[in-house]
Amino acid sequence: MATTFDYEFGFPSGFFDQAVYNACPILDKLGKRQAVIEATVINIQSVFNNNVLNLHKFSTFVDHDNKSYKVTVTNPAWIV
Repeated sequence: MATTFDYEFGFPSGFFDQAVYNACPILDKLGKRQAVIEATVINIQSVFNNNVLNLHKFSTFVDHDNKSYKVTVTNPAWIV
């Protein structure tokens, strides 16, 4: 099953990065998208805290204002 999305936010540092967020060409008409993306990054970081999983990257999808966004975060423990 293929999942489509309108834009992917990729955070290779493992943390929310304003420059990465600002690169999105889709206008945020409601003005709340940044808070949604930041909260999603924080939720992904909590997944990385589970050492049993030992994940390198984690992605999830977020819907906001009739758009679908993929949020991918790299686990900072894997960054060399």
